[in-house]
Amino acid sequence: MISFTDEWILNQKFALRVVTSGICCAVGYNVPAASCALRTGLDNFSESRFKDRSGQPILAAALMDEARLWGSARLARWARFAIDEALEPFDETQHAAIPIVLCVAGDDRPLGSADERLRTMKEAEQALERPIPKGSIILSGGRAVLGMALAHANKMLTDNTKLSRVLVVGVDSYLNGPTIEHYFNAERLLTPD
Repeated sequence: MISFTDEWILNQKFALRVVTSGICCAVGYNVPAASCALRTGLDNFSESRFKDRSGQPILAAALMDEARLWGSARLARWARFAIDEALEPFDETQHAAIPIVLCVAGDDRPLGSADERLRTMKEAEQALERPIPKGSIILSGGRAVLGMALAHANKMLTDNTKLSRVLVVGVDSYLNGPTIEHYFNAERLLTPD
């Protein structure tokens, strides 16, 4: 969650600050759980359903109860947990007024197409069980997408003086067949063979 700082209001200078956070990742469904796991060195890697060229299981980290969710449905569920956690400090009546900048995999990645991005946004809306706020956008850009998202959040906040918060959300997963195949072919996966 990004918002104006008090100093900006007083000095009429622009600044962003993080006022809340949310996470859902392979080691936890929320910030306290994921932070604890990361600080203690837990990584949740185990044999996955994916196989290397010799038929051996690939090690991967994934939340256990999501073994049956893949693709945009998986990303949407993870986004829902992170969004709900980030919005928890705010009254529910404010949620619809906080636009989301959804950061997704780049166009150069399998499942990074415009259709897949829209599917992810629609699935996120279904998972949230409420409409995506007006003014929300989807950005793709690989590793550079966070910088793009912050620049866009900056523009949203400065262009609309009634807007005081923007939620920046990143969702991505390498755990799908096309992406694993892509990285096998590029020799970017560490496997025994």
